[in-house]
Amino acid sequence: MDSYEKQEIAARGLQKLAEMHQEFLAELRKNQGQPENTVGMVAVSNDAVSLTSLGVELEVRHRPIVIDGTPKAIEYLAVAEHDGEQLVVFKFYLHSSYLLSKDLGAESVLCDYNNRRIGRILACEAADQLLTSPIFQPTE
Repeated sequence: MDSYEKQEIAARGLQKLAEMHQEFLAELRKNQGQPENTVGMVAVSNDAVSLTSLGVELEVRHRPIVIDGTPKAIEYLAVAEHDGEQLVVFKFYLHSSYLLSKDLGAESVLCDYNNRRIGRILACEAADQLLTSPIFQPTE
């Protein structure tokens, strides 16, 4: 396979990931306003995703992950402002199988991308990480 063919395959793979991201956002939008637990919720506005967990606002950023020249997944980073810095509190991945997991290897599956309780699942996962993060630790 020549370089041009590899680039074409990569471009098609990146396009597929972009489409998957849009499908994921559509699923998140469907579940907005659903009764959530007291831990938190997910909100979508245009292409922006935010997650509130334990009262902390997290901006959810995304980017494609490419391994050995092949697009594999979308990485989502839930980021909070803390002491003037951006702190990654929680990350998760959307795989080509439409599963969400806590790691790139998909060993720690969270749920399907269209799970109707996705807001609750993500808020609780973020809460687990927040409770051990510098955000809730005493100042030294």
